[in-house]
Amino acid sequence: MSDSYERKEYEDTYVLPEALPGLQQDVLGVRGTIPSFHDFELLSSQDTDQICKLLSSLKVRKKLGKYHGFSTQHRLENGYEYRIRFSWVSNLTITLCQKELCFETSPAFRYGSEKFNVYYLINCPENREVLEELENFLVQTFS
Repeated sequence: MSDSYERKEYEDTYVLPEALPGLQQDVLGVRGTIPSFHDFELLSSQDTDQICKLLSSLKVRKKLGKYHGFSTQHRLENGYEYRIRFSWVSNLTITLCQKELCFETSPAFRYGSEKFNVYYLINCPENREVLEELENFLVQTFS
């Protein structure tokens, strides 16, 4: 996305993982549960900074077309879908999976005709490492 991000004074930050049906090993223990955002609230600004740095390091390109999250292919992914919510004056919710990153601000500001601003994750080792780091971060933070 970019090499840096603008630091905001977020009131709350949450990272909600959902185990996709194709996931082989649920290291976060969320399969079959309906966790709430409050179960995965980041309590320190250092944790929020870590998530922002991981997101900023993703390599993406703008996507035109349908949102991947509604597809059968998405439901069969061997991984997690993350809903990352930054709350402040204008909320920002990011949805991230192995193939796509999309975001919506609240109220629903649109930068085009789609509800979400959608980006493909480039299929590269760096992005796979970022997703692995995110998973490891969540395991360490919420174990």
